[in-house]
Amino acid sequence: MHLASSITSRLAELEHGLHIGSVTWQKLLELAKQWRHLESPGRAESYLRKALYLAPEEAEIWCLLSACLLDQQRLPEALATAQEAIARQPTLIAAQLQLGRCQRYQAHASQLGAINNDWSLFNEIGSELLDQHRQHLTAYGVPIIEPFSVLGFLLSGIDQRLTAQAQVDQFMDQQQLKCLPRPEITPATDGRLRIGYVSADFRDNATGHLLQQMFSHHDRQHFSITAYSIGPHDGSEFRRRIEADVEHFIDLQNMDDDAAAMTIADDGIDLLVDLMGFAGNHRAGIFARRPAPTQICWLGYCMTTGAPWIDEYYADEFVVPAERSKFFSEHIRYFPDCYQVYSPLNLHEMKIERATCNLPENVFVYACFNAVEKVDPAILDCWSEILHAQQDAVLWLLVTNEQQQKHYLERFAKRQIDAKQLVFASMWPKQQHLARLVHVDLFLDTMLCNAHTTASDALFMGVPVLTFPGELMAQRVAGSVCHAAGLPDLIVYSLKEYRQTAISLGKDLQAISHLKQKLADARPRAPLFDLPRFIGNLEQMFENSFHRWSRK
Repeated sequence: MHLASSITSRLAELEHGLHIGSVTWQKLLELAKQWRHLESPGRAESYLRKALYLAPEEAEIWCLLSACLLDQQRLPEALATAQEAIARQPTLIAAQLQLGRCQRYQAHASQLGAINNDWSLFNEIGSELLDQHRQHLTAYGVPIIEPFSVLGFLLSGIDQRLTAQAQVDQFMDQQQLKCLPRPEITPATDGRLRIGYVSADFRDNATGHLLQQMFSHHDRQHFSITAYSIGPHDGSEFRRRIEADVEHFIDLQNMDDDAAAMTIADDGIDLLVDLMGFAGNHRAGIFARRPAPTQICWLGYCMTTGAPWIDEYYADEFVVPAERSKFFSEHIRYFPDCYQVYSPLNLHEMKIERATCNLPENVFVYACFNAVEKVDPAILDCWSEILHAQQDAVLWLLVTNEQQQKHYLERFAKRQIDAKQLVFASMWPKQQHLARLVHVDLFLDTMLCNAHTTASDALFMGVPVLTFPGELMAQRVAGSVCHAAGLPDLIVYSLKEYRQTAISLGKDLQAISHLKQKLADARPRAPLFDLPRFIGNLEQMFENSFHRWSRK
């Protein structure tokens, strides 16, 4: 019998029982469970309210009521009701898990707030959620916070690894997956290594910008290159370039995970590169089905996946120092230079005036073009102190909508910063964006999560980047690209030094000019901008990975 039909029959039986016999809280609870199975939380709630009238001390009723309220997006009521369940029976695991479910919604709401540049909820409950996450993960093995999120970047390295592994356990349970054995290697008839890249970002976005010239530099004599797209076709020049430069371009977007994995397995891929990890639009289920004998995470996910199906993680010694490799479940393989590829654009002759950017003349321009969710209260406080000390300077910030701009103005106003010191930039096409960077004197990086592609773009256009590396990989990328661009001068190791350096440089145009010249002098030989050198290193790593895992 179909599940819905079975539940409906059970409902009819229970409701008939209510009419002919005594009404008990147990029967009402059972009815509520059936209605929730039928995705009718409102009907379920009505029966639970009646059940509570009969048995107000029963924790199980309170627990299910919390779930029904959360199903209806009534988070404050759901939280309070879960706490009522725990107060009545602290040992009820279901109630503790339901409380965790409510707190996950709070964490998600905090993330959405940060994306809208509204950090009020984060300020209210951020620390509390981090503490509750650690307690919940230790007690029940269930995470409240996603590792790849605003709150996730506030976890310690070991917290992040444990959270990632718990996320994988949940994913495998939800997908009903089991760890599969490594498939055997079938050597290619032409002797080449068959490399597959999987991404949703073969298009006009940050990752697509990094990759767009890379594939043309692969050694086709020794490597066969296939790109597997799991994202949209945006019709951009970036997409067209990638499609043209790989040997095979296969669209998996409309295939389910089983079919996609079978396609990759049938292609005989030797090394499959995951450019997504658990970032948005990921298809981890493809990798979980083990279509390739060696599977690698690189570039698009700046932390461990925690996944048993990912064998190696490609990094560099700055973003993941050897002593921090314990934060990763994967074997770390190191690039000799920066782990981040960069595809320099052939710049058109284009001059963008300051007035076009709403930048006043003859002022020092600090800038940060990072996404607003990276701008946490700590760095905003620091920027405010810099602007107080440098009142003839402006801070140029990227926003993608009016709401983000409004919240920036409100947040800075609370710190007594005049709106005249703020200039807002919208998203521009890549060429125009790079052209406007010539007006930036100093790029101010964020600490919660660094500039990644954005830092490389700034350095490519000759803009010095001030960055403060943290413990996590996501907080060390800008430092890595600064080293690889030949300008490690502005990597600092305290917030105090960050603030003092920014203020000092804001008063010393000669020092800024010296840094820009140093960057220009280093650029012809800088590893960050030497794409053939990068691809040579990457291909050597592929060879090493293949030989390591083919012996196992």
